[in-house]
Amino acid sequence: MINPPKLPEQLRNQAPGIIVVHYKDGDMRQRVFDHALIDQSMPEEVEDGIVTKEDVLRVIVPSIKKSTEAMRWEAGEPEHAGYELYWNGVIVWSEPAPQYFVVPLEED
Repeated sequence: MINPPKLPEQLRNQAPGIIVVHYKDGDMRQRVFDHALIDQSMPEEVEDGIVTKEDVLRVIVPSIKKSTEAMRWEAGEPEHAGYELYWNGVIVWSEPAPQYFVVPLEED
């Protein structure tokens, strides 16, 4: 199930592909993709010089998730930490950051 988009429509339409990382404090970071442009950080798995939605889901999303795997949200807090992928202005994938529960330290 895809969550409703959090990125304003004007920003969703600024490029063919946009992946967004939402942080627990409400901040966000985005990376923009052009169908025919590969930047220096594009993995080698994207061989033909054309970035597709499938390339982003298969190669880029896992690397972004791995680099942000410490991002979590606590139970009872707003669930705004997570990831979104927009393609041609439409949200095509979203996933919340994994939930964790705070475990109190045991006293001696």
